[in-house]
Amino acid sequence: MKAFLLCFAIFFTALADTITAPANLTSLNIGVLIFNKTENLDSIGPTSYLELVKGVANVSVTFEIVGLKVGRIQASNLQPLYVTTSFKKAKTKWDIFLIPGGPGTDDVIADTALMKYVSKAVKESTFVISVCTGADVLASTGALDGRNATTNKIKFKRIAAKHPAVHWVRQARWVIDGKYWTSSGVSAGQDLGHAFVSTIFGDKVGKRISEILEHKAISDPSNDPFEYLIDA
Repeated sequence: MKAFLLCFAIFFTALADTITAPANLTSLNIGVLIFNKTENLDSIGPTSYLELVKGVANVSVTFEIVGLKVGRIQASNLQPLYVTTSFKKAKTKWDIFLIPGGPGTDDVIADTALMKYVSKAVKESTFVISVCTGADVLASTGALDGRNATTNKIKFKRIAAKHPAVHWVRQARWVIDGKYWTSSGVSAGQDLGHAFVSTIFGDKVGKRISEILEHKAISDPSNDPFEYLIDA
C-alpha cells in the first residue's frame, strides 16, 4: 500500500509541475471511434499521451467514445470497451478524431451509415489520427488520396492494394501529411502520440509525459523496426 501511495504521489507531483501550452490551445475535444473487434492498444497508445496534456500543459481535455450504439462492445482481446455516444448523435467536428484498427475494420467499412459519419468527422475535424489498420478506414473516406500515409506492416500490402491513390510509406513508424497523422501497427500509436503532443505543445510536454508514462518513445518517424514484415 505504501508503494502504491508513493507511486501515486510521484505521478501527481509530476502533473503539478505544468508547462505553458501555446496560447491558442486551451482545450482538446477528442472523439475516439471504437467498434467490435477493435484493438485496444490502438486507441490507448495515443490517448495515454493526449489525456496527460491536461495536467502537464494545463489544457482541458475531454473524450467521447463513439460507436454504433451506447453500451459495452467486445474488443479483439478479452477486455470489453464502452461506447459513450452513438454515432447517430455524436458531433462531427472534433479537435482530434481518432480511428484505431483491429480485425473489425472491415465491418466498419461495410457499414454505409457509419462510414458516412466517419467521412464527415474526418472532413470537419482539426486533426485526424489513424493507428494500425485504422488507416484502411480513413483511406476508405477518400481523405488520404494523393497524400502520404502508413499502416500496419503485416497488412500493408493488402491495404495499399485497396487504396492505390494513397502514397503508402513502407519505412515509417508514423507519417504526417497536413492534418492527417497515420501510424504503423498497434504500439506505434504510442510513438505517434508522443510525436503529436511534442509537435503541438512542444518537446518539453512530450518529454514530461514520456517520463510520467516511463515510455521510451521512438522519436524518428523513419525508424520502423518492423518494415521487414511487409515482405515476410
